[in-house]
Amino acid sequence: MILVNGATGNVGSHVVTQLLDAGDKVRAVTRTPGNRFFPEQAEVVPGDLTQPDTLSEALDGLERAFLFPVFTGLDAFLEAARLSDLQHVVLLSSSTVTGRPAFTYAQWAAHRAAAFGGRR
Repeated sequence: MILVNGATGNVGSHVVTQLLDAGDKVRAVTRTPGNRFFPEQAEVVPGDLTQPDTLSEALDGLERAFLFPVFTGLDAFLEAARLSDLQHVVLLSSSTVTGRPAFTYAQWAAHRAAAFGGRR
């Protein structure tokens, strides 16, 4: 199963649909699960990257995630991921999509290494 955060947005909603169409199982994370429509096959859980206490349920039992970063919540997500079984993260990092400066690969790698106990 793959966690998709930002699942209600322009990018995340397409990621959910394409993963389901490819036969993957998807757990969609949203701050307001009752107010959104998701395909029947998607598991929907509440979660918010800016509220770390909401992430453990979202990450429970998962090894893969698609992360649409909320930059103020990135550290909290990485800490929750470090405490979970998460092994693989795909980070959307295009400034043309997010409308903000994107992390460089080096910045992301440094965050990821620190979160998973590695060296910078």
